[in-house]
Amino acid sequence: MPTFRYKALDSQGKTVADEIQAENEDRAGERLASRGLTLLRINAVKGEKGTAEQKVSGRISTEDLILMTTQLSTMLRAGIPILRVFEILENESENKVMAAVCGRIVTDVRSGGSLHAAIRRYPKIFPPLYANMLRAGERSGTLPQVLTRLIYVLQHENKVRTEVRSVLQYPIMVLVVLFGSMGILLTTVVPRFTDIYASAGIDLPLPTRICIALSNLLQDHGLLVLLGIVAVVVGMVLSRRTVKGRYVQDRVILGIPYVGKVIIKSALARFASVFSILQASGVGMLESVEILTGTLSNSVMVHHFQDVQHKLEHGQGLSRPLGEHPFFTPMFVSMVAVGEETGKLDEMLREIANHYDAEVEFATKRLTGAIGPMLIVVLAVVVGFFALAVYMPMWDIAQIATRTA
Repeated sequence: MPTFRYKALDSQGKTVADEIQAENEDRAGERLASRGLTLLRINAVKGEKGTAEQKVSGRISTEDLILMTTQLSTMLRAGIPILRVFEILENESENKVMAAVCGRIVTDVRSGGSLHAAIRRYPKIFPPLYANMLRAGERSGTLPQVLTRLIYVLQHENKVRTEVRSVLQYPIMVLVVLFGSMGILLTTVVPRFTDIYASAGIDLPLPTRICIALSNLLQDHGLLVLLGIVAVVVGMVLSRRTVKGRYVQDRVILGIPYVGKVIIKSALARFASVFSILQASGVGMLESVEILTGTLSNSVMVHHFQDVQHKLEHGQGLSRPLGEHPFFTPMFVSMVAVGEETGKLDEMLREIANHYDAEVEFATKRLTGAIGPMLIVVLAVVVGFFALAVYMPMWDIAQIATRTA
């Protein structure tokens, strides 16, 4: 029988973590409820028969996922049974990966499993938030409404991701071309001028000496330089797989001007938007924070959200723990506090989400506007440096030739 690892609250409000065996995730939840435990989190133990992630080769785009979710929501609103919906999606989907997944979801649900448990078996296709929101919809009986809200979240995040990617694409291309041109200059052009300068016997200025030193380094130890760059990249990738390394890198990313603000404001917008949806769907505050914590990609922000979750577990409200962390602005905390006092937290969170959606759009535009001048400055400095390095000695040689003439 499959084994599940769970985290729950007992009747005295204490956190309990243990394992339980059950036919599926829903059965495990029912057994825990019968023991007087309030379930916070449950996951199948890897390696157990019947709980391992099913293998599906390939991925699907965010656009295909949004399309599938829209079709699912529409058919459920029309009253079509869930099994029939996925059978239709399996037969009608033009994406072979999505068709295969829908077919396996039909098999899982038909065998007695829940929809969110079947979805969770494909984390490379469905993000963690997807399964968690479906779980909230199934428990509250508002699955079509939750799917409508999920479509909005997916579309919004895809829009922000696309905008940021388009903003960064141009400077990355420019920097690649810039460093490539520098490599060509240092390995082909500078050596020819070096011979001319050596035969002239003149004192070389500092920019020229730097260029010659870089040129000699690339010619004599170019392979070692390349291996060093590869080693740094591999080291960063491997470091990101560790908790400490990922935390350090994410901290650096948040400290980058403009970029860090876009990431933070995007996270706040997502927190407010998804939290309001979960609250409106009947999900408890503690479970909502836990769901959101599991969907964040920046480990620094995850650390702060886990602290908020820990304080909620000990009976504190939401606004007070949020106010103890620098990422949550006074306005954010104040509106959450008002929402708690008035009992309209979901409405306040929707207002916060709308505000930070506008902030993200404004911050993205500022990032776009700042990148152009920054690139111009970088290009001017690099081009000016090489121009001085090459032509300052030529000016001295021309003066010597004029004196001797």
